[in-house]
This record gives sequence, structure tokens and C-alpha cells, in this order.
Amino acid sequence: EIWSRVHEGQGERAAAIQRPASFWTAESQWDNNWCITRNDGSGGDDKGELCVLLTGVTGFIGPHLLDAVARCGRWTHIVALVRPPLDRVDLSLLPSHVRVDLVPSDIGRPSLGLSSLTWARLSEMNFDAVLHNAALVNHIRSYDQMKAHNVIACDDLVRLVSSSVVPPSFLFVSTVSAVVPGASEDLASTPAEAVASLGGGYGQTKWVAERRLDGAAREGLLRQLCICRLGLIGPHSKDGKIANHRDW
Repeated sequence: EIWSRVHEGQGERAAAIQRPASFWTAESQWDNNWCITRNDGSGGDDKGELCVLLTGVTGFIGPHLLDAVARCGRWTHIVALVRPPLDRVDLSLLPSHVRVDLVPSDIGRPSLGLSSLTWARLSEMNFDAVLHNAALVNHIRSYDQMKAHNVIACDDLVRLVSSSVVPPSFLFVSTVSAVVPGASEDLASTPAEAVASLGGGYGQTKWVAERRLDGAAREGLLRQLCICRLGLIGPHSKDGKIANHRDW
């Protein structure tokens, strides 16, 4: 099947690459079809702690991101959505004054895999910021196969925090695979006509997610949006440790 996709241009991945620009333009539109009821408070939880919602705390960069967030000095309460088992996350070296709640989640399932009770509880919190690092990274699967993890999950995160009394900031970890070579650090320099040239479903899902989040920000659902496009993850700059030895 892989051989036929590469050499004969057949299969679902090839079909996705050949989709017209109009398809990608439609996919990238933010759909704001729900009612928003703002909570009380100002970016804190029920204990008055400034709170941040974090995803993707395992994997190559997740542990470093969790440590940086815990030590930055801004937030004293971290809610981390984690795909079970939760004991994969080591909290022992984090500052003791920062409270970390690990919440079982699955970004590939509807509503982030959260139970209705957990969704209701989190939606009643006032998040100061969202740092969305979780993603399905795969350079063979098609756009349709990865859309739930990498696009719909972004929509659901915005829905989850949309009740915050002050719209939260949103940092989205994207990829250089979402832009064409030589593109500027903006959205306009990789238009819908260029999405087919991105080559695979991973970059295409990130391209769509970036623009949906931008639409949510323009609707006032996010206080500000920051997109960080990562390339290949290398060794740690201080201790030289390598996240994935197979990449080197």
C-alpha cells in the first residue's frame, strides 16, 4: 500500500494531496456555533491561583515544557491533560509551591476524551493561558486520519476554555511542515493553493489548525495567539541529552 501511494499516486494520502485550494479554505474556517457564558473571576481557579492549561507533557519536549511552565513564576496551578497512564509524568522535580493536576485525556476522541463531569469542572475554571503541545505526529497518515487529533482537538480546547471571564492566551506548538520553504512567519505566505505541496497529512492538519485558532482569536475567544513552529528536536542545549536517539 505504501509503495503504491509513493510510486503510483494511489490511495487516501494521494487523494488528500490532490484536493483543491477551495477544500483547504473551507477546512480552515473557524466555526463558532455555540453559546458562551463567561465565568466569574479573573484567570484563576477556586483557590484564587493563576491557572494554565497544558497538553502534551510527555514525549520529546513535553517534560521540558512542563518544567519551564512550573518554574516561570507566573502560574501556581497547572492543569495537564495527559493520555493514560498518568504515572508517565514525573512531578518529583517540580517546584513544591506549584500545584499540578493530571487529568486523563485523549485528544483523538470527542471532547478531548474527557468525561462530561470532568469537562463541566474544567469549563468552570478561569484559565489564564493554554499551552497546546499535544499532537499526533506521523508522516505517512493522511489528513483525514489525523484531523481528530490535530484539528478537532484545537477546536475543543477553545470550547473548553471559552467560559473564562477573561479570554485566555493560547500558545500553539505547530511545525515547520505547515509552511512552504522560504515562507515568512505569518499565515498569508502559505496560502490554500500551496497546501498540496506540503506533502503529508501532518503538515496539512497543522496548517488548518493554525488558521482555525487565528479565527477563534479574531472572534475574541482568545486574548492572544502565539504559534511556535518547531523543526527537528535536537539534544538539550545544556546537558546534551537526546530526546530520541533514533533521529541521530
